[in-house]
Amino acid sequence: FEVGKGKVDRVAVKRGVSVMQQYAEKARDAVLIICLEGLKVVDGRTQKVAMAHALARVSMCSVDPNHALFGFVAKNPGVMDKYCHVFAMRKQRHADEVHALVSKAFKLAFTKERTIKQSKGHARTPLPGAGPAAPQAAAPGAQAGRPK
Repeated sequence: FEVGKGKVDRVAVKRGVSVMQQYAEKARDAVLIICLEGLKVVDGRTQKVAMAHALARVSMCSVDPNHALFGFVAKNPGVMDKYCHVFAMRKQRHADEVHALVSKAFKLAFTKERTIKQSKGHARTPLPGAGPAAPQAAAPGAQAGRPK
């Protein structure tokens, strides 16, 4: 269900989740694949990808502790609208575990991206005194600074 444009409207998300509870009994089985690249939902019956969202397009995820529901809000490419996708889990513990995994993927992806940006920044900015005569990095297994 749509939750608006721009900043996520948490009231709209809660309202939509309560509406989605009506459909939980009729929902089809799905497999949620979580990785650093994003979230992929595979239809449990057809085994075809129903949707895929890059983590960069996911703005939040949450659980409903009263109904064993997990949901995330994502923006589709090329449009401004954001949509909330809700999944009914068999047990509350499953919803909590999926939430923890997605949260961990967010943190790992952020750390990876930050590390890449920092390494690119260091590669472009020479250290003071570094030039053609600057010492080279030691080869793996070598001990720098000790005479042989």
